[in-house]
Amino acid sequence: MISNVREIIRLLYRLGYNEEQIERIISVYSINKYSDETLLNKINTNFRLLQDDFFNFSKDQVIDISYRYPQIFTYNIDTIKNKVINLVNLGNSLDGAIKIIYKYPQLIGYSFLSIKNKYNDMIKMGYSKNNIIKMGTIHPYIYYISTEEKKDKINKLINIGYSYDDVIRMSCKLPQIYGIAIDNIKSKFNLLLDLGFKKEDIIKITKIVPEIFSYSDISINNKYNDLINMGYSKKVVNKIILNLPTIFGLNINTIKNKFKDIENLGYTYEDTIFITSDIPNIYGLSINNIENKINELSKYYDRNSILKVFRVFPKLFSYSIDSLIDKINYYNSIGLKDLLLIAPRNYMQSINLTYARYEYLKSIGIDINMNNYQELFLADKVFKNRYKIDKNILLDKYNYYEYKGVKNGYINGNI
Repeated sequence: MISNVREIIRLLYRLGYNEEQIERIISVYSINKYSDETLLNKINTNFRLLQDDFFNFSKDQVIDISYRYPQIFTYNIDTIKNKVINLVNLGNSLDGAIKIIYKYPQLIGYSFLSIKNKYNDMIKMGYSKNNIIKMGTIHPYIYYISTEEKKDKINKLINIGYSYDDVIRMSCKLPQIYGIAIDNIKSKFNLLLDLGFKKEDIIKITKIVPEIFSYSDISINNKYNDLINMGYSKKVVNKIILNLPTIFGLNINTIKNKFKDIENLGYTYEDTIFITSDIPNIYGLSINNIENKINELSKYYDRNSILKVFRVFPKLFSYSIDSLIDKINYYNSIGLKDLLLIAPRNYMQSINLTYARYEYLKSIGIDINMNNYQELFLADKVFKNRYKIDKNILLDKYNYYEYKGVKNGYINGNI
């Protein structure tokens, strides 16, 4: 046992530990049972070797890992290296295995057989090898939790309303879910219910962002209230969250900056509220992406007209610029240049279907122009009843991509 604590304390001070760290280390029983000489030697040796070329930990990292798990000084360095190699043999990279040990050094004390059995059990539960590797890197604690505990948590989540596959996918994103008490999960459900979400909404939101279960109630309420304070109604905030659950993970300053960036493109505050309410996913787009769409379309129409188009129909922001330009060029070629300005919602329709309908109507003597363009955008059932032709037959007979290839001088890769 340690008889000269002061000598140990002096060594730890020299190595860079603070008073709190030292107190924790010397209070651990497995450390305390060694003689002074043995412990001094183990601390010196492992402190140095954990910084060698194999582990490549920094001095601060060694201090951190040994503070969290002082027992690391009691192991032979080869034992620690072998545990890393064991994790590599399960499919981890060497760097990944070392990170796992750093995050959860307690694994050094687990038998490899126990870890391997849990790994194999997870395969049987429906996880892929890559799932387990990724989960273990995020949260190595999964190698500690028993298979029975995992299955029990799955069953409890199924009872809440998730499917088995839902839980598997959610735990891949948030392995920590196995360590979150079911009462805490139910508490998050109650919190979201109080905010006005329906149970099915909460299921949908948390399937996409299970990380919500790891957020504090305070952080969830603060994010919700921050959005209210930006000028959104409660109904719109719920819509934004339902359509963009990842907004819980966005810093409020990031959201406010994106809002301001959109205003600076030429929109009023009210416009920006409407745009972001209609297409919450715009908060996930870079401002360069948004501005590029406006600038590119302004090459075909004046900028103010394009700003108005996006204000009237913000969902166009979610379309790729290539898709929008392709449609502009096609509609221009058939005399419908002003379609984007007059009826931007029609840009939602697949260009394949528009082309097929246009060609068919032309074949039966109907010329489409800005006075009757609505014929191209009738509901499928209405178009079929009016012109007695099925949508699939149209698409088979008139292929837009073949037309485009011929028009550009090539088809199937041949000039």
